[in-house]
Amino acid sequence: MRKLLLLILSIILSAIAGAQQTSNLQYSLQKDELVITYDLTAPRAMRVEVYYRLAADSLLQVPEDQLQGDAGIYIPPGSDKQIRWSMENLDSLERRQASIQLETKPFIDMVQVQGGTFRMGCTREQNKCGGDEKPVHPVVLGDYALSRYEVTNAQYAVFLNENNIDRDGRDRRTALIHIDNKFCRIQYRDGKFVAVEGRKDHPVVEVTWNGAQAFCQWAGGSLPTEAEWEYAARGGQKARSTLYSGSNHVDSVAWYDRNAKGSTHPVGTKKPNELGIYDMSGNVWEWCFDWYSDYPDATRRNPEGPRKGENVVVRGGSWLYYGSFCRVANRGSSAPSYAFNNYGFRLVRRE
Repeated sequence: MRKLLLLILSIILSAIAGAQQTSNLQYSLQKDELVITYDLTAPRAMRVEVYYRLAADSLLQVPEDQLQGDAGIYIPPGSDKQIRWSMENLDSLERRQASIQLETKPFIDMVQVQGGTFRMGCTREQNKCGGDEKPVHPVVLGDYALSRYEVTNAQYAVFLNENNIDRDGRDRRTALIHIDNKFCRIQYRDGKFVAVEGRKDHPVVEVTWNGAQAFCQWAGGSLPTEAEWEYAARGGQKARSTLYSGSNHVDSVAWYDRNAKGSTHPVGTKKPNELGIYDMSGNVWEWCFDWYSDYPDATRRNPEGPRKGENVVVRGGSWLYYGSFCRVANRGSSAPSYAFNNYGFRLVRRE
């Protein structure tokens, strides 16, 4: 009994220090299993991770396959959450010495973008612009938040499962993702959607514009407008007028045809831009909210593009294309029902 009390005291002291958005933490050791209960008081679903420390050792994360219950990539807020950790890999002394810490992280990591006025299109530093990047025109934007990373396979699989999407990736008649395509890195297995092992942190591909927008609406946001996308790619109010997002050297910030070796890469593995946002140049093309159209001559405030059209905007270039497509002013377009092995997206929230 004394050993159990020592363990619980150690756990409580560590958990209080690292609780963040958890409360009412309680613990009990049942044979080889530690049962953790808590309340998650965050405003949105969070990633919940369990860490432990043995004496003076560094903090170690408990592998997800040793945990059951309310731990993992997507835990909705609420009370009476429970995690069960099988401690079979720790001997009795280690169990007595172990201190436990819960860490919460956003399901989607967002970066605040302070609005302002910028010149959109073929500005001076953009080499060999396409005709659709002209004329350069002023745009005024309000504040918004943009996801730090492109949406990943693991995140998109959560969305599919939470919304009971058909096993073929359709929501009724609307195709959200081409699950049966050989390039898709999400599979339907044992009654649920799962990201292919080793590709969980890669950007989701084979997702349609409809599927990207459906995810964003479920996550409390939208696809970024083309203007919001370009402003953030340029670095917002911290912009340094670079050719690519965060650099004049494409290899430092982008996965493209010459360095990607024929595949997507985990998000956030190249350098970020001035705002701390990753992969706005390269890795995958990113769906935007707007229907594709010619640029206007006049100043626009929070533009959303025309109300209808044939194709929607994609931005940023990808692992399959030349580095020149990764320029921050470069534009592309595609039909909203199409999906490709180098098309993905990110999320915007206007709060």
